[in-house]
Formats: sequence, structure tokens, C-alpha cells
Amino acid sequence: MKCSSIDLKAYLLDESPGDERLAAEEHLASCEACAQEFDRLQAVHMALLQLPEEDVPRRTVLVDRASQAPRSGWAFWRFSPAWVFASAAVLAAAIVVHAVTRPSPVAPAAVDTARIEALLEEKFSARLEEAVSRAVAESERRQAERSAQLVAEAEKRFQLERQEDRLAFQESFEVLRKRTNVLFSASADWGARQ
Repeated sequence: MKCSSIDLKAYLLDESPGDERLAAEEHLASCEACAQEFDRLQAVHMALLQLPEEDVPRRTVLVDRASQAPRSGWAFWRFSPAWVFASAAVLAAAIVVHAVTRPSPVAPAAVDTARIEALLEEKFSARLEEAVSRAVAESERRQAERSAQLVAEAEKRFQLERQEDRLAFQESFEVLRKRTNVLFSASADWGARQ
């Protein structure tokens, strides 16, 4: 079944007939792309259902009041270009008068930049000092750990060297003892022959 033959919107809104519903369910089970599209449609539908209901705004109808007004001398002033122009002129004049007569703006209070700079410098110095002291403490801690590690390695190497020296000494001593025994037995044999 082609993806284009499935109407996911009608299926979501329960507007499709029974046989098309079954076909849509089977297709959604087998087509990953359509299943993802249906999930997105479902999410949008749920989001729209969460919105509060509002009254539909009434249309604003512009009515030519001049055509509906009774014919009299005052009809001219109800809605005419001259009335609009006069209103605009009065509004413009009010704006100009306000601009001319308004009080001058008050200058902002002088900012004490020296004090602000001193406060910033003090805070910066405090933070810098704190950062330096933390860095120094961390460096000293790492140095102490490294020194302890080097000392431990040196002690281990020294103990291994002592054990090697002791073994070499014992082997040399054993060789000398054997040679001494050989010499004693040779001298005893030689003295017995003479």
C-alpha cells in the first residue's frame, strides 16, 4: 500500500470509514515514516486540545454612515474628510504645544566612576588572590604527592638494590668458602703425600 493513499488526518480525527481505518492501522504498523508523521500529528492535536476555547471575534463592518444618515445640514460634520482633517490638525497642534512647553529633561546624577573603579579593583584583587592561593595550594599538594611517590619509588629501588647486593655477597661468599675448602683439602692431601 502506498503512503499517499493513507489519510492520516482523517484517521486521527476518526473521520475515515471502517475499512480505511483498518488499512491505515496496518500501514502504520509497517511504515516507520508514516508512524513518525502520525505521532507528530497526534502531538499537535493534543497541544491544540489543551488551548482554552475563546469566542470568535465579531467582524468589524465599516458602514458608510453618510449614506445612512438623514439628510440635514449636520450630516456634513458626522463623517467627512473635512472633519478628519480638522481632527488631525488639532492633534498636530497639541503635539507641537506639548513639545514646546514641556520641561527640559533632568540630567542624570553624576556617577562616581572613581568609587566604582575602586570597588571593581578591590573585588578583582580579592578574586585574583583567592584564585592564586587555590592554585598554589593545588600545586603544593600535587608536588607533595609527586615527592612522596618519588621517595616511595626510590626506597623500593634501594631495597631491591640491597637485596641484589646481599645475594651477590652471599654468592661471592659461597664461592670463596668453596675455594677455601678446596684449598684446605688440597693442602691436606699434599701434606699427606709428603
